Amino acid sequence: MKKVAYFLVSSGIGGAEHHLLAILRRLDRARYAPTIYLYCSNEEAKNRLILEFSQMKISVRFISLEGVPGKVLVNNGTVSDSKKRQFPAKQLVLSLLPEELGLLGATVRDEAHLVCKIARLIKPEQIDIAYFVHTWYPTPIHPVIASWLAGIPIRISDSQLEATFDIRESSLVQKVLTIMAGRCVTCIKTISRRSAEVVNRRFWVPKAKVRAVSIPEIELGQFFKVKDIDRVLARKKFGIAHSQRIVTVPGRLSPEKGHDVFMDAIEKLGCELPGVVYLFAGDGPLRKKLQEQVISRGLDRIRFLGFQQDMAMVFAASDIVVIPSFFEGGPYVLAEVMAAGRPIISTDVGFVRELMSNDIGRVIPPGDSGSLRLVLKELLSLDDSVLCRMGQAARSKISLMYSEEKLRNQMFQFYSPS
Repeated sequence: MKKVAYFLVSSGIGGAEHHLLAILRRLDRARYAPTIYLYCSNEEAKNRLILEFSQMKISVRFISLEGVPGKVLVNNGTVSDSKKRQFPAKQLVLSLLPEELGLLGATVRDEAHLVCKIARLIKPEQIDIAYFVHTWYPTPIHPVIASWLAGIPIRISDSQLEATFDIRESSLVQKVLTIMAGRCVTCIKTISRRSAEVVNRRFWVPKAKVRAVSIPEIELGQFFKVKDIDRVLARKKFGIAHSQRIVTVPGRLSPEKGHDVFMDAIEKLGCELPGVVYLFAGDGPLRKKLQEQVISRGLDRIRFLGFQQDMAMVFAASDIVVIPSFFEGGPYVLAEVMAAGRPIISTDVGFVRELMSNDIGRVIPPGDSGSLRLVLKELLSLDDSVLCRMGQAARSKISLMYSEEKLRNQMFQFYSPS
């Protein structure tokens, strides 16, 4: 049986976390023994993730933000101390770095010390596959390099978000670490062709190592099951009349999701569309600020649903779904909305252009509240029958791409030496 270490640095429950859970639910436990190496800055999200892993009987090993392993939370909920052994390469690498390099030398020595420390701690685990579930590529850099140093045979870097910085603007040490990370992995999986091009161009990663996946690696079954009857039940659950139009903005309440741009757009609409209710489905650090803005700007038709476990029910209640993000890897929620059969308005981020067409919705530039206002007005002015046809076209398109067999094959194709 092969040991698989999944490294996850998280700030909340989002696409990367749902992606990892989808992989774990399909993992052949007769062939693979998984362990989660977890850092999560959000205590509530961390507890939810630990509960999910515990229910799947998967051990969790906590790591620092830099990727240094600490204590192990085994699947019965108890904590054990991590093993500590000497790793000879540490002394070798550090001995090659002269003290007289001054500040640069000290920085290099610190970075080398960190990489060697991580390698020393993971080497005794005899891991066969290291899988790095990234948010922004190339984080976390140090565990990626350490996995190579520790002799782990297969090292997969899974880039979930399009990179927001350029290596040319980084320090010399950061450049070296980033280039090393790209060469220390056996494969880099990107969520879109666009993201693959960014990794090649910005981080000088050999093209042969970068693979763009063809279908979103998430659970879509519950969204395909959304039926017309669910619309009535869902609206009753949320206390919204059948005659009202509902526009939903799914996603974490955080700056990159563009809720402020959406609010600017509907404020400009004013009284042009009086029978519309707007739902913010998600939670996050901006909730209080956004709620204050709703009051101060008189946007009382916005409702905050908070975190929703059953997003299929939210989409069932909706007429249109808006994704106003400034940047995304996917967004995975686009595939979920398509499977649920709802028209979409999305900014041009991630793989949106690879999935979207005018028969299922509209694509607009990120941060453009004027364009968002125009397409909202356009789609909300359409008959229900037209919106229904757009939703059906979206579902048909994603259903042609997606199957359980395709998903499994894609998820695990890099778990064996090529």
